[in-house]
Amino acid sequence: MNHTNQGVVVEDVVRPFLKPLESAVRRGQWEGIDGARKCFENPRLASLDKLFNPKVQREVLVACFFHMAEVAERAQEGAVMREFTNLNPAVVLQAAEEYPEIFQRYPSVLKYCFGALNDENQKKLRKSLHI
Repeated sequence: MNHTNQGVVVEDVVRPFLKPLESAVRRGQWEGIDGARKCFENPRLASLDKLFNPKVQREVLVACFFHMAEVAERAQEGAVMREFTNLNPAVVLQAAEEYPEIFQRYPSVLKYCFGALNDENQKKLRKSLHI
């Protein structure tokens, strides 16, 4: 199923980032040449808010979050999830609000993200997930 926002097929934007992102998540590598941070610093991803609006960029980040969650759960590796959550709490909270089942399906991801949020955002996450 493809998600569109302002005519942008979110999965098409995310696809080029998924393989290197998956590899970085599996290794738990945020920094460095092959780290997950490099995927998010890609100019194409960074320019989405200028080309469309910040909502499109956030949808792309939510799609990346879903993919990272699946990989992190399988690998039982949370370093990248914690860093991503620390830098993008609004994306994690949006994912929890719109797709709470992701945290039920991947309980380790809830633990990784919860630990990276400040107290206020932990409360928001609890409220979104009804926990």
